[in-house]
Amino acid sequence: MAGNAASYDSKIEAKLDQITLDVMKRIERGETVDRAELLAQHSDLADELSEFFDDLESVDQQTRYLKSAIQGADSNRQVSLEEFRQAAVEAGTSTLDDFQFGAVIARGGMASVFRAWQKSLERPVAVKVIATDQFTSPADQALIQFEASATARLTHPHIVPIYEVGTVGRFHYFTMKLLERGSLADRIPEYVGNYRKIAELMAKLAEAVQYAHDRGILHRDLKPSNVLIDARDEPCITDFGLAGKIGGSDESFPGRIIGTPQYMAPEQAAGTEEVTTAADVYSLGMTLLELLTGTTPAFSDGKVTEGEDVMLRLPVAVKEKLKRVPRDLIAICGKCLRFQPERRYGSAADLAEDIKRWLGDFPVQARRATAATRLGKWAKRRPLAASFGLISIFSIVAAYAGISWQWQRALVERDRAESAFEVAERRNYINLIGLADREFELGNIAAAREALNDCDESLRRWEWHYLQSRTRGLFPKVVQSHETGLLCVDVSSKRGLVVGGSRGQLKLSAISGKGESAVLQDSTRDIHAVAFDDANDQLLDTRSTRYLRIWRGDGSELLAEKQLPWNRTESMSVDDSTGRGLMIGGSNPDQLPIFFQYATWDDGWEVELEISQSEPSSSTSGQLMPGADAAIIAVGTDLMLGGSNGALTSFSEVSAHQTPIRDIAIASPINRIASVSETETVIWSITGQEPLYSIPEGGVAVEFLDKGQRLAVAGSGRSIQLRDVSDGELVLSLRGHSDIVTALAFEPTSRTLLTASRDRTVRAWYGPVETSSVPSPLRQTTVALPHSDVLSLSGFQLDRTLLAIPSSGDIAVGVCRDGNVRVWDSELGSVIQTMAPAVEIENLAIAPTEQHVVLVRRDRVVELRTLPALKLVERVVPLDIEATQLNRGAYWDVAGDRLITSTGRTRVIHRIATGDSKEFFDEENFEIFGSVGSPDGQRFAATDERHNVLLIDGTLEVERVLNGPTGEVRVVKFSPDGKWIAAGGFDRNLYVWEIESGRRHVVAGGHGLSITDLAFSPDGSQIATSSQDEAVRLWDTLSGAMIRELRGHTGPVLRVRFTANGGRLRSFSKSEGEIAVSTWEIP
Repeated sequence: MAGNAASYDSKIEAKLDQITLDVMKRIERGETVDRAELLAQHSDLADELSEFFDDLESVDQQTRYLKSAIQGADSNRQVSLEEFRQAAVEAGTSTLDDFQFGAVIARGGMASVFRAWQKSLERPVAVKVIATDQFTSPADQALIQFEASATARLTHPHIVPIYEVGTVGRFHYFTMKLLERGSLADRIPEYVGNYRKIAELMAKLAEAVQYAHDRGILHRDLKPSNVLIDARDEPCITDFGLAGKIGGSDESFPGRIIGTPQYMAPEQAAGTEEVTTAADVYSLGMTLLELLTGTTPAFSDGKVTEGEDVMLRLPVAVKEKLKRVPRDLIAICGKCLRFQPERRYGSAADLAEDIKRWLGDFPVQARRATAATRLGKWAKRRPLAASFGLISIFSIVAAYAGISWQWQRALVERDRAESAFEVAERRNYINLIGLADREFELGNIAAAREALNDCDESLRRWEWHYLQSRTRGLFPKVVQSHETGLLCVDVSSKRGLVVGGSRGQLKLSAISGKGESAVLQDSTRDIHAVAFDDANDQLLDTRSTRYLRIWRGDGSELLAEKQLPWNRTESMSVDDSTGRGLMIGGSNPDQLPIFFQYATWDDGWEVELEISQSEPSSSTSGQLMPGADAAIIAVGTDLMLGGSNGALTSFSEVSAHQTPIRDIAIASPINRIASVSETETVIWSITGQEPLYSIPEGGVAVEFLDKGQRLAVAGSGRSIQLRDVSDGELVLSLRGHSDIVTALAFEPTSRTLLTASRDRTVRAWYGPVETSSVPSPLRQTTVALPHSDVLSLSGFQLDRTLLAIPSSGDIAVGVCRDGNVRVWDSELGSVIQTMAPAVEIENLAIAPTEQHVVLVRRDRVVELRTLPALKLVERVVPLDIEATQLNRGAYWDVAGDRLITSTGRTRVIHRIATGDSKEFFDEENFEIFGSVGSPDGQRFAATDERHNVLLIDGTLEVERVLNGPTGEVRVVKFSPDGKWIAAGGFDRNLYVWEIESGRRHVVAGGHGLSITDLAFSPDGSQIATSSQDEAVRLWDTLSGAMIRELRGHTGPVLRVRFTANGGRLRSFSKSEGEIAVSTWEIP
């Protein structure tokens, strides 16, 4: 039986944990463990124990390396400021006169770091000083020189920049940016338990490390103390004192410990193998482990026990802390810390991408192999269930994790009434649904369809039809976009309309998402409750005033306005069969007292119920019993029954909630009520007036689907859980919103679920649909661009992959890993031109005329070259600006002779033809990270560190600030007619503003990871967005509704372009280092 199976799983896991714990304790006591004897004693766990012993053997090797590394570590003499100054006097140099030195910031094994003020440039700096007399060999000198030269070449927002390098007597020194908010090591307690904050930080560090790797540099000493925090709370990697070249060896440093033992990879500690980028990935894993547990990794005290392991054999206290960590983050950490380098992430970029997948609620790469392994072992234990096709261990685990005793009882009772065959078939169906969902999210459309086709026809419910429609090209649509977060939503079956209320707006739109939304109210008044009355063809809403408004059903006319006896309405419900309504409100924010009223809107109030509570309840809600003269009302943690006689009685003697009820839903056909609180969801029997079972996961809203067969629960996160009402088992999670879902509504005729969210959108999730309404799949052709391993300046607000594409997408220009600049034919996939530049190219852009490419060289020279021949145009002018400014964003105006750069609060305009520059300084606006020109050349748009989009005129004055994005903006584009401006980035939403008014017109979301690029169609009616989630989405510009999703890419999509006639779309994705171009035929 299902309940017994769950119990069996937990017993096996508990037994395995006890055995392995006993083994580890015996090893710690110095005892010998006989592997063969133990396997014979526990033959039922032979596979698991064999894997455990294999891990221990690898750990033994790792321990020996770490032990020798720690024992070999030494401490070097530190530098005093007096010695440094005396050396300058002896050398007769005045170099130090430019610095006013302050206190010591840090001392390490190789150097001392001082705070200083650089007088000539009027800036604070950190000065790192190294005494060369403690490093006498040529290899030691090379180590010192390499740190300065290596770091000086790195220009990245998450790497501390080097300003200058010099020598004073026997001392080497270099100056760097001063960061005074301490190191990550000092702030670890701020991160422990905040897993999203940890993941976001680690993604930034991994991208910065990848940036260094792309330039041939290993750090080799990554750890929390080498990560400094800047004024914006952003991490910056420092101390490349042990940096090495990729592909190099450590033979030039005999006897020296290259790195910090606690954070060193085994091969780095052993010194027997060539150290690769995998060593830095390992150190990142150790840093992640420390952030997750708040504990310094193993071996931190220098005492190593034979057999000690980093992940498997942590102290019991640390293992207890890991139990609270999300399993996917543990898996990511574990993959970084694999003993064999080849089993770790292939690159720091892969690590960053997997972390972003976790942040986006996507399956992580780190757990794929583990899932397959556990599935095989599970099938061996349950051959009967496996024969019925129960193929997904993840779904089984998810179904039983954290089940309360009430739920267990419900499962047992249900299973007694079903045959074993029925249970197996039902389990198989749910697992196939989960498999189809995962395959679709991974872009494996054929595999998703195969899983759906394998589902038993008699068991197919709403979720099956929903996934089927997705594989055929119909996706959840944004049917409304508001200025602020949504508070309520309802739907009319009669009119096919959706009404949404937010903090200031009341909007009406078609459930299909077609056409524009009608704005019924646009003010500062919050809309607290909305309801359609289909029996009387009316729409009702209440604002943050004492009035109820009654509209005609299509919103065309305001019919009446009634004054309410309270200040705030908490809930409103209408019985479509009778036209009778229920309103619940309170006289003050503490809800004391609470009024409950029945009403027929034409005849006035019929019944008024009033109670006074000793405890306030701001989460009160209620629903009318369809066709009955009664209502179910939530008061605090209890359900109450209200009748037409004015009586208010307790619905049940059992109190099943621990926290106040937030929402309730009624499904009369199946005799069920659902209630949800912050801590649990409870299913009740209407006739029995008792709870049937409780799910130990809460939320803010509930709604029955498909005549009560399914229950949608809006939890505390961004997804909606779809559960089987018979036992509460999770069937499917609906993902797409980028913030908390606040309200739900279901339209039974079209079987459409409506969801409202704080992300300012209302979305429609479609169940069964007519074939004619499903867009046919687009024809896709894909070609690979040869030698297209383009470099990337990762980590900037605007995506800085060194790949530039004209608006038509017919050709592509890129700076490749071999240093060459190449031009490709996007349709044929062939190389048109290759150029070997004299100086390394750090940035590139297509000039607005699209006849030239702009190349920015490392020596700050800008070259204009023709396309596609790459012939040099005789306008090459050195720019007296830092390379970091060019990396942060450059804009060429329509004439093609003007470059705008920015750093800090300073913006500079450079006229290439004359070499003149003009500088502007604005104390009010923050640093501009990237920019793009308008079609008419009269203005340009830029993004700043506050995630705003700035409209800036030709004199570089800020014309308007467009806000809304909650994360870094990666791309900004003007529409062809200059009417709209669109942006997207790390918060995964598409934003569209009307330029003339500055009003935000559309907020549309749905991408699983950050948006990398966007493009308007030639007529401006559609917008295409590309994303790291390996998908392209097409949106309607006016409504923000998603038209379709294009999948089939095998890696993150970097760029997207419409062809000149709008008949085709090209998407440029990166997989295994190469660029692939997909061309989609648009009907």
